[in-house]
Amino acid sequence: MIRPARWDIARIRRRHAGYRYLLALELLILALQPVCRLWPPLNSLLAMALALLILSTLTRFSMLRATRRRAMVVGVAAIALELVWLLLGLLGLASSFWFTLVHLLVWLVYLGMTILRMVKSLIQEPYVTFSVVMGAASGYLLIGYSGGLLLFSIWLLNPASFGLLKSVSGGSSDVLQLLAAGPSMFLGAFGYLTTAGTNLIQARSLVAEAATTLITVAGQLYVAILIALVLARYHRRRN
Repeated sequence: MIRPARWDIARIRRRHAGYRYLLALELLILALQPVCRLWPPLNSLLAMALALLILSTLTRFSMLRATRRRAMVVGVAAIALELVWLLLGLLGLASSFWFTLVHLLVWLVYLGMTILRMVKSLIQEPYVTFSVVMGAASGYLLIGYSGGLLLFSIWLLNPASFGLLKSVSGGSSDVLQLLAAGPSMFLGAFGYLTTAGTNLIQARSLVAEAATTLITVAGQLYVAILIALVLARYHRRRN
């Protein structure tokens, strides 16, 4: 029996296309946050679109075969929980504390797994191309998105952890009013990620301070380590 070649060019091209699509979607999500403030359920739709894109491209065509099925299962679970969360919000129903906790934990685990898998995949890429560099950039933005979800989770479980310096409005029910704080948390997380700071949120508890510090440190480590590795491999291959 003849074993297939180690590098499947078709799979590499599809995975590299996934890097580009993921970066474009992440930039679109950032641009649409003001719209999400007016209609909070849009963030749930964007989150499901993000997970579906990752599952159908990066996960499906990843070189990390050993953890592919696990990533698929957690991703599908995150989408299912997000769909229930969205339906409850549209119906104006408040979800229970435990459902909210499980929903947010599953998403944090899934995004954390995705970031780790992206780092491992980028390190193992056989060629350093424009798409691989875009993949590295999309991983950086995914840290910011995960950080926004982390801050939003802390705020939902304990609203006193953060002070919203901009008024939260929008939505026709108490649940949608609550979800309208999401854009401030997501955009604020990117402010901490880039060390530029933000005037949208202010940490008011030790847990909130620890979360914002974690976002900043993770972002700086990502830039210092992964980007350096990608560029070093590029120069080695040229030589």
